[in-house]
Parts: sequence; structure tokens; C-alpha cells
Amino acid sequence: MLRLNIRQSITQIGMRTQLSTLSPRMIKPEAHTEYVAPRSNKGTTQGELHIDSYPSRHSYGFTNHEDFARQYGQQGKSDLTAAIRRHNSEAWAMINNGARPGTNQVKQQALGRLDAEINKKRYIVAQAIPNPQISYTPSQVVGETDPGKYDWSVQTDYKADVQFNRGSVETYIRQKGEVRQWVTEDRYDIYA
Repeated sequence: MLRLNIRQSITQIGMRTQLSTLSPRMIKPEAHTEYVAPRSNKGTTQGELHIDSYPSRHSYGFTNHEDFARQYGQQGKSDLTAAIRRHNSEAWAMINNGARPGTNQVKQQALGRLDAEINKKRYIVAQAIPNPQISYTPSQVVGETDPGKYDWSVQTDYKADVQFNRGSVETYIRQKGEVRQWVTEDRYDIYA
């Protein structure tokens, strides 16, 4: 036996809604301050005492390297040439007279050097010792006063920015309605 199967679905309508909104955007007043504390920014420098005692020290024999080199450089050259000359003459005297009987050339040369050292003319120079050069730089007040800073400002607006968003409703068919029929033999379909 044939069976008639019927399936039907009902049409469904769907709605999408959006509410209308009113958004007043206001700038809230804000106070801004900037504060920099005043500062004196002043200070004093150290007083400086300058003492140049080199002229007085140099007068009684203490010299720096520059003065020492200048003074004794030329003297060293002349002493070197005199010593070379003396050694040459002593050597020639030894060569010429060293082998003669009754002469003692080494003794004679030593006595000659000792006698020359004893008979040197010595001088004592008396002179005033110069005073040291003294100078003083007094301390000074340096720096500039910073008066500081105090700024105050308010940020606001005299009107509000109002925005109105309109609401909307949209309808659509969510499910189409239909009737479906089919035939089965000796039984009903539960779902098709």
C-alpha cells in the first residue's frame, strides 16, 4: 500500500534592529600647569694664589732642565774639546818622553794637573736674591639667576559636538515556507 508523506515548513521573517543613539561629545575642561622652581645658580670661584719662586731659587743654584741645558751645554762642549786636547798632549808627552831614564812622566802629569787646579783663580760673586713673584686672583661670583617658570592653561571648548545616529529596522526572510510531498510504500518516512 502506498503512503503519502507530507512535510511543510512555515515561512519565518527575521528583523535586524539598530537603536538610535545620541552621543554628546564634550571636551572636559583640563587645567595644565608647568612649574620650574627659581634657582640662584650662583657660586663663587676659589681665590688663586700664584707664587713663582723660580728666579730666587735659580739665583742660588736650583735650575730647571731648560736653564741647565742652556748653561751647561756650551760649557760641556768646551770642556770636551779641552779634555781631548789635554789627553792628546799627555799621550804625545808619554810617547816622546816616557821611555827616557830618570823621568816619571805619569807623576809629572799628575802634579801638573794638581798644580793647575790649585792655582785656579776663584771668584765669589755676591748678588741680591730676587724676591719670588706673588700674584693673587680674588674669588668671583659667577652664574646667572634663573627666575623659574609658572605657566597655567585651561583646555576646553565652548560647544559640544553632538552626534545623532539614526536607528534602523531591516526585515528579511529567514526561512522560506514550503510543502513537500512524496510517496513511500508500506511505511511513512519520519523525516525527509
